[in-house]
Amino acid sequence: MPSLHEVARGVAGGARCCVILVETEQLSDTLRSLGHLLRADEADRARQYARKVDRDQFVVGRAVVRQIGALSLGAPPTSIELVNGAYGKPHYRDTPIEFNVSHTRGLVGVGFGMSPIGIDVERIGETQDIVGIASRFFTSREVAVLTASAPDAAERTFYRAWTAKEAVLKASGAGLSADLGNVEFDLTQEEPTMVGLAAPLGDPDDWYLMALPLQPPYMGSLAIAGRRLEVSVLRYQVSDLVMTS
Repeated sequence: MPSLHEVARGVAGGARCCVILVETEQLSDTLRSLGHLLRADEADRARQYARKVDRDQFVVGRAVVRQIGALSLGAPPTSIELVNGAYGKPHYRDTPIEFNVSHTRGLVGVGFGMSPIGIDVERIGETQDIVGIASRFFTSREVAVLTASAPDAAERTFYRAWTAKEAVLKASGAGLSADLGNVEFDLTQEEPTMVGLAAPLGDPDDWYLMALPLQPPYMGSLAIAGRRLEVSVLRYQVSDLVMTS
């Protein structure tokens, strides 16, 4: 497994993107030692989460972001400046590396690259009424496919499409301030194919989409603006983050 130093160098070189996955189902006391990587306002934000699982996931995600930023700039993690875009998506101020964070129960995913990048991970089964949710957020053609599918197939297709839609919108910077219906997929294929985008998002050919290689109960997608790049998907333990701090 490459060190975070190697990850930072590889991403900064521009030839590849990287996804860091950290399992958080059974976090140990090691998590406490990540606190020194966060700034005071971030620690305060973490404490505002009502559920411990949400606090832990925020700390892990922000610790990974600060580690990679620090290693790329040769500076302490807490000195790395993060700024928000027009819709609240955070960016590094002093390095062109782009990042995006997603988390679901038991898993945190962070994507890094040199062009706009978005990631979404979801735990299958967290949404019960998938057709009802799709009716609110998907296009009518997408809903028709889900309605006509067997329950197991519909669930898999729903999560694959949902994560891909979110990944594209997050990469664009708009996030869920934009309508998921702005991104349309042909759901009749084994792997959904993007066939339509609202004008501000460009053309489907402007985006590279990748289904993340996750085991059940997780599914996830990565979206990268521009040409297809090599993507490394790396799994770390919380202790790995501490060792490189």
